[in-house]
Amino acid sequence: LVSMINRSEHLRELARIPFTLTLMTAYEGLREDQRLNRATLIQACLTSLLSRRVFTQAPWLSVDEMRRALSAVAFRLFRLDPTRPHSESEFLFALAENLPPNWTNRVGGLNRQEVAMLILDDLLDATGLIQSDGDEVEFAHRSIWEFLVARSLLDADDAVALEVAQSPLWEEPIRLLLGLAPDERARKLAEAIWPSNPGLSLRAAGEMELGLGAELETALGSMADGDAADLVRDLNVLLLDQQRRKSGERTVLDTLTALLPRCQSCEVIYESLILL
Repeated sequence: LVSMINRSEHLRELARIPFTLTLMTAYEGLREDQRLNRATLIQACLTSLLSRRVFTQAPWLSVDEMRRALSAVAFRLFRLDPTRPHSESEFLFALAENLPPNWTNRVGGLNRQEVAMLILDDLLDATGLIQSDGDEVEFAHRSIWEFLVARSLLDADDAVALEVAQSPLWEEPIRLLLGLAPDERARKLAEAIWPSNPGLSLRAAGEMELGLGAELETALGSMADGDAADLVRDLNVLLLDQQRRKSGERTVLDTLTALLPRCQSCEVIYESLILL
């Protein structure tokens, strides 16, 4: 794991966050020739973490069912409002609506809300992935919430991701989605995003680790120098929010990493240097 972190700037950034560093200690080790990026690492760590925990309140729930239910809840709450924690009643309602198939055969006459409360107790006691103060429930770290949203998008039609691709608040879940998706699906989705959000398409290349693909290379090659320079200038706004400065810097670097090797424009290079 240390070796993999040392080879990836994206993974080193994850390791600098105390919560995600703690989560990464659950990593059980993939062969080094397997694909490993932020999304697949978080997925491996979560699977390992959930597999090691004993669910005492809802022992009939499998690890995969727990993850799927949690992903569906994360997506629903993110769609409601991705900027704040949510009330316990909102969380329980979303959980009750996303119980696994045939749940009524497993729970001995309990209703949806009672089953959701048992699952919430297990999530709080056994996983550490969410936390509650009795009134509000929130994910222990933003990266976990965004990853679970990406997992939910992975199980959905790509039209759902395209619907929100222009919103800056959805950029991180979509980038994680592209890191999780099979190569061909990731390329097609990145190409579909280009017309409405070319910057996100460029940054997706860093998540996919498979290049831009022929369609995006063509689209980038036909992009007017002025449009490319405007795209660079627009990145400056990401550095103004001090609370999200680090994620803004990452977005800037990922965009320029994809753009600069493919752009000959002096204006673009000049604007990039000013931004850096």
